[in-house]
Amino acid sequence: NALHLIFVWGISAFPFRLEDEERVSQHWNWLWIEAFKINVDIQKWVSQENGYVFFYGGTDTTWTQKFGNLVDTIKKDSLIKQTGTYIEHFNLTNVDITTQIKFWFNITNSFLSKTQKVDFNLDSTLKDIQTLLSMRTEKGWALVSKGQNVLLIGYNEVMMSVVEGFENWGTNVTGSISLDIALKDYYDHVSKSVTRHCVHFQLENIRSAVPAAFDCPDPTCGMKMEIECVKYKCCHGVHYDEHATEQNGLVPIATGPLLTTTTDELVTSPFSKTKFTP
Repeated sequence: NALHLIFVWGISAFPFRLEDEERVSQHWNWLWIEAFKINVDIQKWVSQENGYVFFYGGTDTTWTQKFGNLVDTIKKDSLIKQTGTYIEHFNLTNVDITTQIKFWFNITNSFLSKTQKVDFNLDSTLKDIQTLLSMRTEKGWALVSKGQNVLLIGYNEVMMSVVEGFENWGTNVTGSISLDIALKDYYDHVSKSVTRHCVHFQLENIRSAVPAAFDCPDPTCGMKMEIECVKYKCCHGVHYDEHATEQNGLVPIATGPLLTTTTDELVTSPFSKTKFTP
């Protein structure tokens, strides 16, 4: 049961009890430990007293490039500079694909480690991880943090509208009103006019029992997420054609190199608000 915890935290989570998992993952550490592995500068950015970090990605590189350019414009704005606001941004899609896969792999392990708690659906950190995992296949997504405290995680339409509409809320940033307040107010305003996304995420190659049903991480929903399907795969390397016979028996059809060991593993367990398919 400690496997997922070990993958993410290593020896720092020893002796790998539930209380150790709580200790190391508090205050968004589950995210930042992975971000720091990708770029050491991020650790310096989130240590700034009045610093903000835009961490973003997506399947559409045009979207991520445009988003980064707009954040750069905000960063260089004279009013923002006058208030002493420090802004940095990082595009996850700028790193190599292996690093991206490893990042999502360890975020998934953080999620699976949390699900071992009896009351995991009441865990606010689990819902934050679920929300981030649901962004993985989106055209674009972004999270904004003040220091290590993540203020919001948003989908492509809303987050792009927020940075594109800087002139509508940027003037509200003053000595008494910080960037996080002005940005969050505008984010809430924009999100009201955007159709809500279905929250879904996919868990691959899970070497454990089938996950239980989860509550939707959307704070305005909270409904049970229905299991769309569960698939199993046996990696023997040999399939059988039940329509072909040889001496009244089944004929094995080799589809790959024959393995000397048997491995049964859960390959995919996607979850979404769709009809259950056995």
